[in-house]
Amino acid sequence: MHDSDYLEVHHINRRHDGGPDRPANLITLCKKCHDNHHNGDHPLDIPFHKLE
Repeated sequence: MHDSDYLEVHHINRRHDGGPDRPANLITLCKKCHDNHHNGDHPLDIPFHKLE
């Protein structure tokens, strides 16, 4: 994880594939990790807590 004052919302299940805009399907990532994930540089294997 990287320190960042700016976070972006990431859909765990892609909206393109029908993933909802609900809290249980969203996590926040720093811009660097979000960009890296969408560029295929690394899988989304960081730990996160799912909201119920």
